[in-house]
Amino acid sequence: MVVKDDHFESIKSWRHEYHQELWQLNQDIINTVGLGYSEGEKATKEKICDFLVTFTSSKAYLKLSHKTLERSVCGKETAFRYDIGVYPNTPNTAPIPVIFNVEYDGLEIGGKVIQACGHNLIAVGSISAFLFAARWLLEHAGKTPWRLQLIGTPSEEDDGAKPLFAEQGLYTGAKGCLMAHPFRKPTAVGDVDGVALANSIADQEISTVFEGVPAHSALNPWLGVNALDAAVLAYNSISVLRQQVQPTNRICPIINCDNATNIIPQYATIKVDIRAESKDQLYTLKAKVRACLEGAAKASGCKMKKSMEAAVPKDGKDYLHENIAYLDVVPNKSICQLLAKTAPAFDLPNYKYELPAGTIAVISTDQGNVTYACPGIHARFYITNECSNHTAGFADVAANASSLNKTISMGASLAVVACELAVDDKFAAQVKKDWEDDMQRLDPSKTSGLSTTEVKGVTEQMHDMSIEGIGGGCA
Repeated sequence: MVVKDDHFESIKSWRHEYHQELWQLNQDIINTVGLGYSEGEKATKEKICDFLVTFTSSKAYLKLSHKTLERSVCGKETAFRYDIGVYPNTPNTAPIPVIFNVEYDGLEIGGKVIQACGHNLIAVGSISAFLFAARWLLEHAGKTPWRLQLIGTPSEEDDGAKPLFAEQGLYTGAKGCLMAHPFRKPTAVGDVDGVALANSIADQEISTVFEGVPAHSALNPWLGVNALDAAVLAYNSISVLRQQVQPTNRICPIINCDNATNIIPQYATIKVDIRAESKDQLYTLKAKVRACLEGAAKASGCKMKKSMEAAVPKDGKDYLHENIAYLDVVPNKSICQLLAKTAPAFDLPNYKYELPAGTIAVISTDQGNVTYACPGIHARFYITNECSNHTAGFADVAANASSLNKTISMGASLAVVACELAVDDKFAAQVKKDWEDDMQRLDPSKTSGLSTTEVKGVTEQMHDMSIEGIGGGCA
């Protein structure tokens, strides 16, 4: 390792040196919280950017040769990217970056927008890691060029930005992308501070509008075509389908039909959240759900369209509105091994490499899309035994001093990993090889040239597994 054991003491001292500023930043993120792409989220982004500009203007960071802050990324006004490093100011000499992802959007719980999934801690964890890593590299990297990026990724809870950023190439070729998420500790895992090799499942929401023909429900109902019938048939078909899906798959249909009782409903909307263990399983399961929707339309005599405003497609095919798919996280093994080895040195003594074999977390995050674009992780650390993510209680826990201390410890651990990636070519090469092996195993299109959104075959055979019941979290 290039980061020696005695260097850990410096990073530990920086945790205390930076604590007050990070506490204030944490409070600012909590107080300005907004939903994805809202003015509140934009205000949070501005707070973070102002903090970064001020902090990296201090004496410890004066030797940075490059600092570029973008307060809008890929047309997203609530996103940012901060690019720093030390390298020659000549064309084509910028090193490959190590990236930290930041999240800061909130959730509406009981009519109030709060940090119910602890994204304030994700932000502080990644920001502290970014600052610790930069300072260590400035003091110890010598003449080795290096580069770090901090990317603010909006709206993880709904229609997240990371898939767009991945498609636009923001992560392509990166040495790695790091982040860590706070969770409630599952009862089954015992005395554990967190886990590095954390997986998640793929997720996509789809919806369609059934269009029928209105008629008086008492006077001449036979003249109508009931759109609600189509939605109910679709719902029941999906409910039957659930019996034949794998244990980690989830299908949640919701019907909306705001209609007077004396009119045969002309319109009914059904939206379906689909989750599956892998990307390929997601696309295969989605095809089965589509068959349920199409069968219901045919049986009821209804037509289908993307939205209330849309026209019924002439070819009868383009009827489905599809949210961006969140792919399954493919955690990089070498990064996770180093993180698990490092975290105990920073007051996370029971931080583990992985949970018991076969444990699957039935949660989803758009960080999964990033792990298909470059080596990455979505590590976990536990801040409570009681309150589940996506609750007001969890927001309260995520705002306390103990949770912030664990977050800064997590940031210090991630910083060590980032430094190794930035200047240890042997370690970076192993990380890259792990990722290429995973992509070849999971996604042959990476080498065959096929579209990454194409369905590639039948799902894997069902296998025995346990399901980690963590009570929610992520999207």
